[in-house]
Amino acid sequence: MEKELSEKLRSLTQELHDWREKVTALPPNSPNNTGTPQQAKLKRAEEEVPWFPAGGEAFSLLDDYRKNINDHAKIYAVIKDILESHERQIKILAEQTQQCLENAFRERMAERRGRYAAAVEQLGGVSAPVRMGGVYTLVSLVDEWLREENIEYNERIAEGQIIINNLCAYIRSPFAFASHYDELTQDSPTPEGVYKNKYQKFYIDKAALESEADVRLSILKEIHRRLQGPDENTPGAWSDFEYDFSGSIFFYPVDLTNSYYTKPVNFSGSTYQDWVDFSNSIYQSRADFNDSTYRNWADFRGSIYQGRADFNSSTYQNVVYFSDSTYRGEVCLINPLTKILFILTAPSTRTGLISTILPIRMRLVLPAPPTWIWLASSTPLTRKWLVSVILPIGMGAGSATPFTRVRLISAIPFTSAG
Repeated sequence: MEKELSEKLRSLTQELHDWREKVTALPPNSPNNTGTPQQAKLKRAEEEVPWFPAGGEAFSLLDDYRKNINDHAKIYAVIKDILESHERQIKILAEQTQQCLENAFRERMAERRGRYAAAVEQLGGVSAPVRMGGVYTLVSLVDEWLREENIEYNERIAEGQIIINNLCAYIRSPFAFASHYDELTQDSPTPEGVYKNKYQKFYIDKAALESEADVRLSILKEIHRRLQGPDENTPGAWSDFEYDFSGSIFFYPVDLTNSYYTKPVNFSGSTYQDWVDFSNSIYQSRADFNDSTYRNWADFRGSIYQGRADFNSSTYQNVVYFSDSTYRGEVCLINPLTKILFILTAPSTRTGLISTILPIRMRLVLPAPPTWIWLASSTPLTRKWLVSVILPIGMGAGSATPFTRVRLISAIPFTSAG
């Protein structure tokens, strides 16, 4: 600003000098030189400068302006001192603000640590409402860490992961009454069960099982709600966490549909007493469902597996669906039981389907071939169907195919394959 004003002042001073030279150079007998020489000079200037005020006022103003150059310089110096003073004050204020922010952050950290410790203690409470309160406190703490702007994103994830680990550990923790799930989900004691003629204990334990199911369902619901982005097939706020539910006994329905996982997720060794739905989900890393038992229906349809997908040594006691899924990594399914329909809609790096106890019906549809596939059986199907393999058009068993390796093994002859 000072340079700009100085430049304008210099320009105006130069214009004043030029006009005075022009006026002084007018000859005494000039046609425009009427009246006194001074009046002629003023008239000439008025004609050549349209904005020139009458009566020579402009010359007077410009002359005064030039005379006050020193005063302007003093003003600039004062302004400069004020600006420098403001800059010093701003710097001090910024340092004080930063200190306040750091103190506030430390206070928030301490407050969160305290709430975290109290919430973890609540999870071990006797009362279900107390445990539920602990769950919601931990959930809110994760959200707070993810919104914390004073640390980097990876630090926010690390802080949140600690809490996620606690929530997952609670899901994995055993619950004594879950072993009596079949009885306690009845309306009254069964004649042959452990609660025979124990009505009061039955209803007390039944209420306890239902209350604990509500607590654990709340954890899964809060996680599930944050694994879904605002748009279809987009990650949610909690998609960057790892989830370890291995060895869990789910004595309640599990709804994790439309979930987006960017980190590994582990459900291995789990038991599902009720239905479970993992459909239309995206797994960017490894998805582990090994050694699990599904007592009700299970749905894995319409999912995308970018990494390894393991379903080895699992037991399906009801219907299970794998159709319309995409496997872009290695996938292996071993020991599938009962009614199973496999439809792999995209080729995987490696697809393995091995059945030591064959299902009533197994069907594999491969519109595009994987790198290699093997199918093995040690026992026949109930309906004399070993394996139904539908290859792409022109991919008959006798034709040359781009499969690197295809093995169909059966220890027992079969009549027909459908």
